[in-house]
Amino acid sequence: MATGKYLPWRIYSLLFSSRRSHFEIHGVKSHFLDLYNLTHEKQYMTFFVSSRVEISQEFYRVVADLFFKRPVPYESLDVIMRIGYVGNKSASLYSCLEYDKFNYKTHKPGRQKSIDCIKIGKGKDNEKELGQDSSHHSILASNITSMVFMDGVTRQSEKPPQWWIDKYKYRSDDRLKLVNQKFSIPQDKNVFRHPVRILYNDIDFYNHTNYKSYVCYCFEIANQAVNHKFFLDGFNSSGDILNREVKLIEVSYFGESVPDDVLEVSMWIDPNDENVLKFSFDRLKDTERYKAGLVCQATVGFHPTLLPS
Repeated sequence: MATGKYLPWRIYSLLFSSRRSHFEIHGVKSHFLDLYNLTHEKQYMTFFVSSRVEISQEFYRVVADLFFKRPVPYESLDVIMRIGYVGNKSASLYSCLEYDKFNYKTHKPGRQKSIDCIKIGKGKDNEKELGQDSSHHSILASNITSMVFMDGVTRQSEKPPQWWIDKYKYRSDDRLKLVNQKFSIPQDKNVFRHPVRILYNDIDFYNHTNYKSYVCYCFEIANQAVNHKFFLDGFNSSGDILNREVKLIEVSYFGESVPDDVLEVSMWIDPNDENVLKFSFDRLKDTERYKAGLVCQATVGFHPTLLPS
């Protein structure tokens, strides 16, 4: 981390690492959403199909305070997780990084908890609470991840047991549902294209490219675009995309990639918002395992301000 700078994909790691800790803590099986039972005993696999991370500007102030060891009015950063949407073959998980503005002295730092009552929504007019008053909580970053259940042997979409759907369906919230929506690549010269070769370091235990790797690729490609003078309108005059405060990361997965695959990444500035970049990952040729076609698409949005250099 440079001065006051936080790598965006590490926020992914922070929010997702809490998901794993809810499954098994210090060797003890957790009953959180019965996911340990589904993935270990019933041999289900869970494939991510879409994910959205939102990062507040306050998050960057917190990072700067901690980096410069300035006094801060809190001691506890909590990761909270709950079930989001529950469908017949898919579900979503919601997690957020927050701190308690009033009761920080009684909190144990680094706490992780699973609850049904969290705050979602923005602004006074459309702010909605799920069961409790959260006005004294400040959400620094949040994530919604949509996943589908797969057969552990055939890797085909599989409906989870009906008892699981019945048990958690009543907690389902349509506001926490993500839908994959493809967008078209502009047919003009304002598109930056660059190849990415998949490395073994990018592979997870499902033997395909890890979800987080695509986020890393986005920033690699964006910085390549800076080096090639693509942003002629001064999108990022500092010369480093990571000097922009990331506001939003949305990723949709449409296929898989494996080591030695070469994907062409297309990147362009959203014509409706100059602070938003669009990315499309495509396999241009058939391989032994997969046909040519769309693999992944992503959106990265930035706060208007620059991080201190």
